[in-house]
Amino acid sequence: MKALSLTQPWAMFCIWFAFEDTPEKQYDTRSWQWTPKPQDIFIHAAKGFPKWAKDLCRDNPFFRDALARHGHKGPETLPLQVIVGKARISSCFATENVRARISEKERAFGDYSSGRLAIRLADQQAIAVPVPCVGALGLWTVPPEIEQAVKEQLRMAA
Repeated sequence: MKALSLTQPWAMFCIWFAFEDTPEKQYDTRSWQWTPKPQDIFIHAAKGFPKWAKDLCRDNPFFRDALARHGHKGPETLPLQVIVGKARISSCFATENVRARISEKERAFGDYSSGRLAIRLADQQAIAVPVPCVGALGLWTVPPEIEQAVKEQLRMAA
């Protein structure tokens, strides 16, 4: 199975739900000139967590509120270098085509400047115990033993 590495807090925002059926973040934005096919992927929290991203968690009310909704007082408690859940890539759009129809919060959680890609995620599911895994750039293949461990976590959560 493939995985996509995201810097925190965006990895968690992609698998957390703000309300029962509304994900915190529905689109992942990328600068890639690539159109992913619809498929299930694992969401991986990258090893790095830059200071500017931690500052956003503290300073931006959308970020602070999302962290608080999920029991986090700050960015230091977010897991790194682990698979945190799964999602389905359902579609892909130019950011110019989604900017006008997304919420202010969704805009805050991504870079919707022109010339970028907005990957629509669906069927997000968090796992209870994140699975340690070294990530990679782009869409990458998860080692079989780690894939098995994540799938077991997903079965337990269902």
